[in-house]
Amino acid sequence: MIADSSKRARALKPVDLQLSTNHAAMRKELVKDLSNLDNVEGLAWGPKLSNKHRSVLVVSDNNFKDNQVTHLLTFEVQCIWNP
Repeated sequence: MIADSSKRARALKPVDLQLSTNHAAMRKELVKDLSNLDNVEGLAWGPKLSNKHRSVLVVSDNNFKDNQVTHLLTFEVQCIWNP
């Protein structure tokens, strides 16, 4: 998971285990600080890489402003599950 700042990340609330016993609590960890990106517009799975890892695409635009920058970033993700 990607958070824009560990200071602004909110605590996860416990799952109501009365609904199902198939849930397990997750821990969160900041893996990349994207707080310098202004106006993130998109986040999507990218293609599988040759090493079988997944890629994630992050897109931000400049809002047609000269003082902002458009970004298309790609990150490699090693999943412990198969999305």
